[in-house]
Amino acid sequence: PPPPPPPPPPPRGGRGGLNVGGQVYVTRRCTVVSVRDSLLWRMFSQQQPSELPRDSKGRFFLDRDGFLFRYILDYLRDLQLVLPEHFPERSRLQREAEYFQLPDLARRGPAPAQPPSPPGGPGGSRSLCCASAVVSLLGHHVPDQPP
Repeated sequence: PPPPPPPPPPPRGGRGGLNVGGQVYVTRRCTVVSVRDSLLWRMFSQQQPSELPRDSKGRFFLDRDGFLFRYILDYLRDLQLVLPEHFPERSRLQREAEYFQLPDLARRGPAPAQPPSPPGGPGGSRSLCCASAVVSLLGHHVPDQPP
């Protein structure tokens, strides 16, 4: 039989989607590439989008733990790790941090639960950077604004 048709073309502009182990995340490119030399940084800044695996809906596909990726993504947003008080998956999260080549996260012990930082506080400038660079992960490379 003929090969399956390629996934539909990515949407232009806006946010991009990641399918991580069946969990779909929508985020901005500057969040995903916020830690230089990490696996995600290399994937989305050094490789061509056509080289990256995709799911049937055109989202980038990562065959990793989709539940734990939410904590990886939170860490990428403000470089802080905040977990629920009785979080039973610490060793698995550390393994995911090592896989994504986030050494500071892999070494770091979780901080006690705390409210999110206000805009302009720790990580606030990173969030503002991302707000100014709404870029699709799905194939459109636009350089981020300097912080």
